[in-house]
Amino acid sequence: MAQVFKLVFVALLIAQSQASILRSIFADDSCQGRCNVTGTVPGAPCQCNTACVRYDDCCPDYYSLCLGQTGSCVGRCDQSGTVPGTCQCNKPCVDFGDCCPDYSDVCQPTDGVSDRELEDLGEELLGLDTESNAASYIQLDLQGKTSSGSSQDVAPLPLMTVASAAYTRPTIQKLLALHDIYDANVNIGEAYSAAEEAKINDFLDAIFATPIMQRAQDFLASKNLPNGRSNFYELWFGLFSRGNGALGSCGLEHVLMAELRGTDNVLGFHNWVFYALEEAASRVNYRGWMETVDLGSKGSIIEHNFVWQNTNKPVSSMFVGTSPELELALYTVCFYARSGAKCGVKLNGQVVKIQTYTSGSRGQFVGTAYPDLSG
Repeated sequence: MAQVFKLVFVALLIAQSQASILRSIFADDSCQGRCNVTGTVPGAPCQCNTACVRYDDCCPDYYSLCLGQTGSCVGRCDQSGTVPGTCQCNKPCVDFGDCCPDYSDVCQPTDGVSDRELEDLGEELLGLDTESNAASYIQLDLQGKTSSGSSQDVAPLPLMTVASAAYTRPTIQKLLALHDIYDANVNIGEAYSAAEEAKINDFLDAIFATPIMQRAQDFLASKNLPNGRSNFYELWFGLFSRGNGALGSCGLEHVLMAELRGTDNVLGFHNWVFYALEEAASRVNYRGWMETVDLGSKGSIIEHNFVWQNTNKPVSSMFVGTSPELELALYTVCFYARSGAKCGVKLNGQVVKIQTYTSGSRGQFVGTAYPDLSG
């Protein structure tokens, strides 16, 4: 028995000696000279063999030194945890903004829709925004810049001066007819009457006849994502509860109009048409801007602070001058391609992030959608 213990002890000494030699030769936190070393180096903080990907203990330079990949997701898709010193290839990287450049193309996190495809589609849709675009009829007076979430001490002048011709644009006219359908209080249940359904269908007829919506629907269909008029109706006009049981909200009301929860919480309010009319009626008090994006002749995007019906909304954002179909097309595509995450679309040469969230037991409704200029 003593002889067996001696053999085991010697074997352990040899193993420890080999590990010590390896550690003394190679830097603990680098794969320099260690690529595909057989087995695990005991005590080393990271490894450099093919198994390290599975066990999530690769050294920071494993992919660049051992696999010849710099900033790539090849072989790393959905890798658990964060790999120090490099870009990431798991789903949280979308929220943290540290994905490798080829994450979408290689890992295909959302039905094969790449970041590049979304960016190109955004630019294409903006180019198609002609018939109902109203940017040429709007004059913005941005005035003072305010820090995020704070109000200026003195209320500035109105943000927008809008010529009446803006409201005669084809789909904007149809949108105006929807403004009197909803009660802003989300705690009050709603149901569509036959006359209201007729107004909704008129609006849908108008926007689905536009090149913008047709292109967006074709794109969704090509990616095997939900598309078509009936799906769009449920997505934007389906009524749901925001927490109290009453079916008092829908995506379109929230995004293209506005909602109130109680007396001190403004929800949604991401459309310039509704904003301009409320401001003209002295129900909105503009309090300053945080960020803007220039869309050239097509309009702009603004992140701003305002008071509506005596209730402050510290930070909000909206497209200005663009058509309803452009906004709904961008939001719908992003809802399905990057639901719950920031969705990058290129607009006038700049990548703008669109944020969407779902509502409903199946995530079948738009909870909210807006341009996120927070960076």
